[in-house]
Amino acid sequence: MNNIVLNGIGATAGAKGKVQTFGIYIDDNSSGTKVSGNTIAYCRTAGIFVHNAHEIEIMNNTSYNNGNGDDAWCGQMLFSQTDKNSIIRNIVMRNNKFISKDSIQNCLSYLTIYDDADIIKFGTADSNYYARPIDDDKTIMTAVGQYWIITKRNLTNWKSYSNQDANSQKSPTSTINANNIIFEFNASETDKVISLNKSMIDVKGTKYQNSITLSPYTSIVLMVDPNPDQNVIPVYLSSAIENSTPNTLEMTYNLSLANIAPASSAFCVKVNSVARTVSKVTISGTAVLLTLASPVFKDDVVTISYTKFSNNPLQTAAGGTAENISNQPVTNNCITGIRYDANSEIIKLYPIPSDGHFSIDFIIPLQSEISEIVITDFACNRVYYGLLKGETNKQIDLSNLKAGIYVMMVINKKIVVTKKFIINR
Repeated sequence: MNNIVLNGIGATAGAKGKVQTFGIYIDDNSSGTKVSGNTIAYCRTAGIFVHNAHEIEIMNNTSYNNGNGDDAWCGQMLFSQTDKNSIIRNIVMRNNKFISKDSIQNCLSYLTIYDDADIIKFGTADSNYYARPIDDDKTIMTAVGQYWIITKRNLTNWKSYSNQDANSQKSPTSTINANNIIFEFNASETDKVISLNKSMIDVKGTKYQNSITLSPYTSIVLMVDPNPDQNVIPVYLSSAIENSTPNTLEMTYNLSLANIAPASSAFCVKVNSVARTVSKVTISGTAVLLTLASPVFKDDVVTISYTKFSNNPLQTAAGGTAENISNQPVTNNCITGIRYDANSEIIKLYPIPSDGHFSIDFIIPLQSEISEIVITDFACNRVYYGLLKGETNKQIDLSNLKAGIYVMMVINKKIVVTKKFIINR
């Protein structure tokens, strides 16, 4: 599991004295083996070889550019049934990427000393990729009988012949130039960022621009994208705040986003034209969830702006970055809460202006509720946070702040009160 195997030199003698090498070799009568998450490349004969073995799982592997053409069956995945006393059965092969760089390499090869019916009994296969961007036609080979009569099939014919691989696919693009295919791997314990000088596409059809990040001990095969500008930029659709989560603003995009969260300062949320602090940014599929420092209430008018920074912009897994948006309306589905404006006498803030030392008097109904005090500057940065319950007066010291205009919000589950004040020294 999770190995990177390159340029395999382990060898067995071929029938004609040729040296055969394989990346991962499951030999005679092996059973109960799982081959998962591996990358195998540049091996002389085949990437993964199952020889007279049974009860094998082959899952989530990448086998690339294996086989040099010396043998008709060379390629990415090879099964060989030659022993009557140890037969290939109960193979499960799913979610693998078998990618041939050269037109002479098979993506998949089955050999058996029996007839075609024996291959059907090997096991089950589905949701694999059999890709050969150069000549992506007859990529699957079978050789049957005592003299191994060879037949090569395209994926459609293979599905009909075998009743396997119903959801498997071939290459999403084709090329005549091997230089348009690149192979990258990360043989380290930390993420690896790989710069791209052109738009690329992987075997699944995912598009990449500028760069790609590989997790430890993973790999990818990329091809030059023939349509680099198609469906790569995530487009903003809408935003909403739900009654059940009044302090969460959810932005929705048309494409799934990479789990790379921009800085909270990339977003500007305004509630009734006053900036509201964004304390957390979370990415979930096509949604960007902004946790606000305080909840939104019924009838509040909310807008959202986003500025694309150079570090960690909103982006797809392919690297397409979302564009700026400005003062987009947010649907407010909140149905609870009473808002009081800056002239409300529910609280009294004095003196105004002050040198940073001031007092707050609280009256009913605030005295009976746990309330939050949030103070921000006009750039939406939180400079103070506190809690109170049952207090009629609170002293606050903001003498460390520079002169300017600030906004205080007193919030509980029923009401929110907003006050502006000035520090003037």
